[in-house]
Amino acid sequence: MTASAWRWPAVLTQVGAWVATGLLAWPDHLQVLATPWLPMYVSFGVAGLLVVLRRFQHTVGWLMLGLGMLSSIGVGCIVLASRLADSGALIAAGWVDAGANAMLTVGMLAVPAILVVFPDGRPTRFGRPLLWLAALSATVGAGAALVNGGWGGDPSQALVESPLREQTQPLGDFVAQGFYLLLALSMVGASASLVIRWRNSAGLQRQQIKWLAMGAALAVTALAVTGFNTSELWEVALAASAFATVPVAIVAAILRYRLYEIDRIISRTVSYTIVVAALGALFALIAVVLPNWLPGAGDSPLLVAASTLAVAGLFNPVRRRVQRWVERRFNRARYDAQRVMDDFVANLRGEHDAADIVNGWTGVVAETMQPAVVGVWVRP
Repeated sequence: MTASAWRWPAVLTQVGAWVATGLLAWPDHLQVLATPWLPMYVSFGVAGLLVVLRRFQHTVGWLMLGLGMLSSIGVGCIVLASRLADSGALIAAGWVDAGANAMLTVGMLAVPAILVVFPDGRPTRFGRPLLWLAALSATVGAGAALVNGGWGGDPSQALVESPLREQTQPLGDFVAQGFYLLLALSMVGASASLVIRWRNSAGLQRQQIKWLAMGAALAVTALAVTGFNTSELWEVALAASAFATVPVAIVAAILRYRLYEIDRIISRTVSYTIVVAALGALFALIAVVLPNWLPGAGDSPLLVAASTLAVAGLFNPVRRRVQRWVERRFNRARYDAQRVMDDFVANLRGEHDAADIVNGWTGVVAETMQPAVVGVWVRP
């Protein structure tokens, strides 16, 4: 079968896995699905479907779809294992849970493979050994999950202990440790491969890699804030939202949806982060620290109101100043283009010669847009 012939079977398999998982979990096992990783699995599946349906030969689309498909089937099997455990079939539940974690482990190894072949779907000469390393990591991780239970062979993450764990010790723990070492090498090598590709890229490919870098930065920031084991609702929501941005960024990069707006998005994100942090510190200074210095102030509503008004009044002026500063440093191309156009408009007010106006306009277009050819047609 050709690659295009696999599109609709893949779509039906992915959607069928979601429906089956939902039916298995309803109504008394929905707590099994309460994990921040689930939105990432679903978003990777949806992103893979979008890319495969639009560009069925793109390797990144099939890798994302494979991650989403294996993860969806794995989560469904974990729900099934939970039902089996509740019914008292612990051995069957252990086998199903071990197989589910093996699929989840293999699916996650699509992430370093995506980093290696992103954005055009073809690995570099440096990236080909990394694909073999990712495949080896997936094989070892699946074996560790089967014999030890849990994701990657970590028994603390197993819903039910694997029936092979007692018979395979200490081999199970040794294989699990080897998997985590291979996983670390795969992720570091894949990240280094992407950085090298970014340094050697230009134009379209550079913009695509920026999208992925932005999504990855948000995911890493969320992990740093919440940690891997989230318990509070806000932690789950933050981690789930951040993880889901990675496949969204990949789809935007591959399908080139608003591709060249990434510099503006980055500059706006940095600007608002700085503004919120600065004004939050000002609010804390006025409403929290200042009452400790002023005798009798206590929890004065006047100080709270004053701090709120000060933050509200300073927001727009501070935002404009910070935004100009950030764009001069992080979004230099757009800042320079805006400056060139402003200068041209200012000069245009006092310019009356048609030839000078045309030359100035073509110069602005050439400097800001950098086209291969530029010309002006003037009606006689």
